[in-house]
Amino acid sequence: MAFPLARASRCPVSRKITCPLGAHRLVIWFVAETAPRCCVPRLYNQIQAPTPDGSPPLAIAPVGPARLAFSRKLKLLGQDVEGQMLAEIGRSVSALIEYGCLAGTGTNSQPLGLLNLTGKLTTSFASTTPTYAELAVMVGGLAAENNDLARLAFVIHPQMLSTLMLQPVAAGSSVFCVEWLEGQWRCLGVPVFVTTNCPSSKVLLADFTAVNIIYFGAAQLIFDSYTNGRSINGATEITVLNYVDVVVTNETSIAVGSN
Repeated sequence: MAFPLARASRCPVSRKITCPLGAHRLVIWFVAETAPRCCVPRLYNQIQAPTPDGSPPLAIAPVGPARLAFSRKLKLLGQDVEGQMLAEIGRSVSALIEYGCLAGTGTNSQPLGLLNLTGKLTTSFASTTPTYAELAVMVGGLAAENNDLARLAFVIHPQMLSTLMLQPVAAGSSVFCVEWLEGQWRCLGVPVFVTTNCPSSKVLLADFTAVNIIYFGAAQLIFDSYTNGRSINGATEITVLNYVDVVVTNETSIAVGSN
């Protein structure tokens, strides 16, 4: 588990999704709740015309769907191909939701992410890498807002993690800003979680009990092996729709540090 907001594996939203032989490609994106479903791209029209770099199209908004098309040949490779494909969709949608919850701008149908809340606490770093004292200021700021320090957690990019692992708390010290303690990475005694969906230039510190991911009903799952000639050409299309948004009950439980 990389990040405490959602309970699933994490992967970068912008990465290419590689499917086994016989699959076309996975598309994940957000669309506005009021947008017609006809705006969803139809993959079976794109089988012979993939994007130049092979990457799926991506947009961000409050409804998180995913669509995967694969061929009949793929079904012959294993007993649970559809289950494997759904697992891949689940991982990718989870990453997309995490991205929206962290970095969403609140415009163009995007959710408003924690890093962009107007009422959050902010700390300015003197350089791109925060010092131990600057990280302590972030903790102190949340303490001054009567947050429970036992419930705090840092969220940082892997690049920031590797930097803080090698940065001593003071010149000549053998203690580093981030160390492995009590079964997990910690800084100032606070647990540290890592995700590529957090910008490498920012540090997020929060009491995540104030952060709520709201799902408006169960995910909608649609299998289609028949329409638009699929029964003839052997294609199967899986579509998953998640209606989701993020709600923060106390914005002063969120602190963001950056240069």
